[in-house]
Amino acid sequence: MGAAETDGRILRGGAECAALAVARKLLTRSRRAPRRRRLELALLASADLAGLPLSSLPRWRVWGAPGEGPRAQRAREAQEALDGLRRLLRELCRLYRVPLEEEGPERAVTALRLSSGLRMSSLRGWTAPPGRARAAAPERADLEYLLWLVFGKPAFRPGQAEAVSRLLRGEDVFAVLPAGGGKSLVYQLAGLLRPGAALVLEPTLALIEDQLRTLAGAGIDSAEALTGESSGSPEGARALARLLRGDCSFFFVSPERLQTPGFRRVLARVAAGPGLALAAVDEAHCVSEWGHDFRVPYLRIAAALGERPPLAALSATAPAPVRADVLRRLAMAPGSVVEAAGPGAALPRVRILRCREDEKPARLRAILGGGGGGIVFCPHALGAHGAAGVAGALRAEGFAPLLYHGRPPAGVEVPAWRAELRAASAAFGSGEEALLVATKAFGLGVDRPGVRRTVHYGLPSSPEAFRQEAARAGRDGRVPEAWVLFRVDGERRARRWLDPAFPHARLRAEVEAADPARDDDVLRLLRLHLGGFRGADRELDDVRELLERLGEPFRAGPRRLRLPGQHRPLVERALQRLLEGGAAVDWLVDYRREEYRVVLGGAAPAELEAALAREAQLLGTTPPPAGGWPAEPRARAQEAARRAAGLVYAVVEPARRAALGAAVRACLEEDAGALLGAQIPAAAREKKSVGSEEEPRSGGSAGGFTFQPRSWSIWKKALKNAAMRGWSMKPTFSKLLFSAFEV
Repeated sequence: MGAAETDGRILRGGAECAALAVARKLLTRSRRAPRRRRLELALLASADLAGLPLSSLPRWRVWGAPGEGPRAQRAREAQEALDGLRRLLRELCRLYRVPLEEEGPERAVTALRLSSGLRMSSLRGWTAPPGRARAAAPERADLEYLLWLVFGKPAFRPGQAEAVSRLLRGEDVFAVLPAGGGKSLVYQLAGLLRPGAALVLEPTLALIEDQLRTLAGAGIDSAEALTGESSGSPEGARALARLLRGDCSFFFVSPERLQTPGFRRVLARVAAGPGLALAAVDEAHCVSEWGHDFRVPYLRIAAALGERPPLAALSATAPAPVRADVLRRLAMAPGSVVEAAGPGAALPRVRILRCREDEKPARLRAILGGGGGGIVFCPHALGAHGAAGVAGALRAEGFAPLLYHGRPPAGVEVPAWRAELRAASAAFGSGEEALLVATKAFGLGVDRPGVRRTVHYGLPSSPEAFRQEAARAGRDGRVPEAWVLFRVDGERRARRWLDPAFPHARLRAEVEAADPARDDDVLRLLRLHLGGFRGADRELDDVRELLERLGEPFRAGPRRLRLPGQHRPLVERALQRLLEGGAAVDWLVDYRREEYRVVLGGAAPAELEAALAREAQLLGTTPPPAGGWPAEPRARAQEAARRAAGLVYAVVEPARRAALGAAVRACLEEDAGALLGAQIPAAAREKKSVGSEEEPRSGGSAGGFTFQPRSWSIWKKALKNAAMRGWSMKPTFSKLLFSAFEV
């Protein structure tokens, strides 16, 4: 396997090229002593310049001097570095099927000068065939050596090795590993063992910053991120330049970034140049509209990536319909799932405490008074029951809580608020006894080993959400506590509202008529739920307004919409209904200019019916009846959006409401096992709401939450499968001014 020199570079075969490129990535961040790493990199650079093929690896030699003294010591150091480099390259040659010749003439690598001022030649610009290298089926022992070399870990946790192996073979993988089970290591190790950069999609800024800190702690300094704050700044420009040069091992963005035209152009250039090692979708349950943390841009990931590298979807919570939906929407094969049963982190002692509203502050102070780090989760950001209000009340009682929520307070600019969030996150990570009051903007996936307890200041939005947030504690192996403080005033009313068979329109009317000043925890969560599921009629009003602003005539092609000051999730939901109904093909957004680029379809009846049939298949239900389309294209687009919304409100909305009902029922019945998940062994569950007689229940009985027999079959199916999440939204954007014009 020879090598030829052209324009100062060594051109090799694809597998050999991949092995050398990966060796460089690993040597810059191995657990070896810094001097040894520098020697190994210098040897590797010299081998490149000398054109030494990997096939003669067993015959590699270093010029040295016999005898004693400093020169002999340096020669021994060089030989040790060469031995370590040879072992690494042997492992990579096996991985990428590079043959090694045991016979042949001996050749020296180079006469290496080991002066104190040793400088390595620049390896920038030397890359393997982008993203297309395929590894053989790696042996577990080989992977464990590489795991130790980079991360210092002696062995894999359940499911990790299989998931990494599949990615190295160029296959997609959906890794469903428990919270604390090491999901991030799957894409981290596989990303380092494949040439190119790993594109990682994260749902929150807190999680991006947490992952960057984790990689930096492992000695990996070639990770970059592009966030809303760094976009358009010199820092963001430098991050993109490193990605385009091939100097990045990991590049973190949110899914919303994939919907920007500029970043899609960057991805196209990277794919044609340095290449992508893989694409990782962290917290992949957000892809599914069934999931409790759904966001519209997640549905566009597969389309945005186009001809993509191997895809790693990672999640700790994936009920059956969520799992199936994620696989279909990311275009992954059903056999892509790798699952590890059992808990990753220590199982918490769940303590469920029902109390009146005026008792909650005292209960919270008593729980936190025992010391130790903790997180208090609140259902929303502002108000007396929000994170800001709870943190303020704790400060008045002598506590010093940190505060983290995504929505900036009134009068605080977004950059200043993000700086405060970074400071709070860093302070929480560095303090053993730190206390944080937060919304789910912090909880998802963040890893802090010293957290002793979590407290839900209100009902969790679903069992899946509870498991995600409670798993923020106990990462150090010690058994943590997970408290739930909640108030439910009318159990019969809650039973009626949370029944999936209860009509959405009646639910909305009754919740809107209720006095907000008298809300209990069920009403608060239902108001959030109705913010995300405002009703098919209201969503159709938004779609109608959107189509009117797109201008005349309605025909296939791109349009631009300027939406200054508009609530983005609401607009994106309307655009998604157009996509689901087949009236639109794609949409992009310029967040700084607040401008959308919508690509419309032709709105032919056959196209619309095909799109609706695909959407029904994704949701696991039957498509709407065919025919009955209006003659005018704009009216057909509206009708298609109406039918698409009807599918969602017939299937997804009741299931998401049922997930909320599952959490309410578990709390009222003090069933910690239902909150933790049916897969948890019975011996690990804690049925009691509190652990001692010193903490009695107050505020009424917890055992009266029953269901009508006719609806129980619906509950049983929905509670088994569904997850839910909602967010507060403005009621409509139809009255705001914006303009549209053809491109």
